[in-house]
Amino acid sequence: MQMGATGMHSAGGAPGTPGALRSGAPGATFDLRRVSDSERKAAIAAAAEALRSGGQVVFPTETVYGLGADGTNAAAVERSRRLTGLPRMHPMAWHAESGERAIEALGVRPPLHRRALRRLAPGPVTFVVALGSESLAAAREGLGIGEGVIDDGGSAMVRVPSNETARALLREAGVPVVAAAATPPGGPAPTEWSGLGSFPPEQAAEIAAVLSEGPTLLRKPSTLVRLDADGTWTMVREGAAPERAVRGRMERSLLFVCTGNTCRSPMAEAIAADLLLTMDQGIPTRVGSAGVAASGGEPPTPESVEALRQISVFPPPRLSRALTPEMLAEAEAVFVMTRSHLEAVRRIDASSMDKVSLLDPAGEDVPDPIGSGQTVYNQTAKRLQELIRRRLAELPV
Repeated sequence: MQMGATGMHSAGGAPGTPGALRSGAPGATFDLRRVSDSERKAAIAAAAEALRSGGQVVFPTETVYGLGADGTNAAAVERSRRLTGLPRMHPMAWHAESGERAIEALGVRPPLHRRALRRLAPGPVTFVVALGSESLAAAREGLGIGEGVIDDGGSAMVRVPSNETARALLREAGVPVVAAAATPPGGPAPTEWSGLGSFPPEQAAEIAAVLSEGPTLLRKPSTLVRLDADGTWTMVREGAAPERAVRGRMERSLLFVCTGNTCRSPMAEAIAADLLLTMDQGIPTRVGSAGVAASGGEPPTPESVEALRQISVFPPPRLSRALTPEMLAEAEAVFVMTRSHLEAVRRIDASSMDKVSLLDPAGEDVPDPIGSGQTVYNQTAKRLQELIRRRLAELPV
């Protein structure tokens, strides 16, 4: 069955009706590249019904095409293993609707693991989440999935695709969908669907429906990341998401901004780095600073260095730098000293304003101490320390 620009053509049903799926005809292929919105919704609904009925469905993700099944249906899971040659001891990936859903269902607790599922999902990453026996048993019970379907007895495998067709199918199905690469034993993970001919005829006949939309976006298998029992993480296999990108999202990056980057913001950078040494949040955090009008290459003022010494903070040698759009894009949170800095940042990159805040949660400026004497510098350093302590405590995981 093919669905083209003229509508959905089905065996046993009127145009626009997924009759082939209702009548049990195998291999119903929906080409979603040439359909109306209503036809697309009907195709996804038909595929979701096939999943709920115990059938196998081929669907696209941003990485490869997967062969999905209802994870609560033991017969459907076994059929998927047989069709793809996946060993019984190898878990299938639960394709969750969102990172938050995965956190909730698996009972993920370590801060870095929760961050990974929020910052890297949806996206081209498959997670192997180490869980204690009680958490694993609770997750299986909550999902209604049997032992060994998505777990190996000590960890569970989960994926949150970003492909809109996959996400719509998961929402519509209403059951936990588990999947493996849609290929017969020994075949490469397909990044473009060329038809059921890659499967032997007797196996192709067992696939209920195919949602096809041409080449996948990334055309590589997903990156595999293990979330370890000690709360850390390990790169198992680099795939569509480069290790550098994964590491960058696992780490938190904070940026402090003032005018010349020789007084307030370098003091703030040093204070934040010092406080983070004693605040065990479980999230690797990098701090930096810049100035909206910095000339670059200037050391912190002597008064700033002395003010930090007065509160037992000893910054490493650093030179001023001018704020750039690239710095703003890299930072997860940006704290500025005054309202005028907010406007200056807006002029540099208005798209970053959703992560820019005044350092003072009360909305008050932190005035520039330059030219005001050591006492004012000392007072400014103490105020910065208190404000930054509050801001760090407020940071989300």
